[in-house]
Amino acid sequence: MSEVKLPHHLSKEYKQMKADGLINEQGVYVGEAGIQEVNSSQNTSEESVEEKEQTIPLSQVNDIVARMVAESLKNIQVPQSQQSFSNAQSQSRFKDEFNADDIPELRNWEMKDREYELCDTIKPISYSIAKEHTATTPLQYTNRENQTVNIMRYATNQPSFFVDKQSKEPGSVLVSDIIFSYGRLRVPANNITLQKFLEIHPHKNIVFKQFDPLAKSKQIVSDKKLKLKASNLVFEVGEITNRAIASLEFPNYVDSWSLELLEEEILAFSEKSAQKYIDLTNDPTIKMKGVIKASLASGDLIYSNYRFLNSKRETILEVAKNQNEMDELVLYFESGIGRTLYEYLLNRI
Repeated sequence: MSEVKLPHHLSKEYKQMKADGLINEQGVYVGEAGIQEVNSSQNTSEESVEEKEQTIPLSQVNDIVARMVAESLKNIQVPQSQQSFSNAQSQSRFKDEFNADDIPELRNWEMKDREYELCDTIKPISYSIAKEHTATTPLQYTNRENQTVNIMRYATNQPSFFVDKQSKEPGSVLVSDIIFSYGRLRVPANNITLQKFLEIHPHKNIVFKQFDPLAKSKQIVSDKKLKLKASNLVFEVGEITNRAIASLEFPNYVDSWSLELLEEEILAFSEKSAQKYIDLTNDPTIKMKGVIKASLASGDLIYSNYRFLNSKRETILEVAKNQNEMDELVLYFESGIGRTLYEYLLNRI
């Protein structure tokens, strides 16, 4: 190779020739051979990278990616709302799974502390309610949906309340007493087994009931509302309906009562028997019954030996011994045959 005069080593031309491979690291001009050597080196490097990438198995790549994703998820904080939703799902799933017998009354069970009390006003120091079925104290549950009947037993270590679904191995069922102290029994939310057993206990609301601290206040308010409604009805339903009710409920009632006396007596009755008065005002036959009572009092109707007679003592209607005579005569008056007689008696009042 003939000697080539090179440009100054600090010039742009020199740096370009070195970058192109025309000058080696020692500053010697090598020409086209240097370019080929540089290209060969680059190709070798690229092939080496390709070979290295191809030697990694796909299964290992998946593992590496999975580890990278797992590491990334550790640094991500789940919002509190999502955590609460997850906890709610877990709690709801527990509730559903615990209702092993699929009892309708125990679906969508609310977990909370509950307190129970004996229905009797006498509160003994200690009182035990029935915990299992016996010959003298039957303890059975009837499913309201499929009408199946199951014998019950309170076992603290069994998922079912029904004897036929509990363990048959001797000594494996732990039966516990249910004891009220001074008429009360407090059951915490975590004792869900006892709470649910008491919920379907056949003696609930007979021997014991769930304690409601507001029950007395609710009853007082409810009674006040009922009496107020009944009092208002006295002046809404009118004189005819009130006289019909008076003729049915007051033995001393006579048609000559003044309106003021009638309203006074009816108000007293509505205060004492609010629900009964409301029911009477809602009876569509109350007016007809009032006409019957007034006609019996005046003698236009006579009732004797299970027979209704007119003033001429002619038989109008016979009533069987097991039938209500007032209801039977109302049915007669509502029919085509008795309608004429009813209108006659109505005009006589």
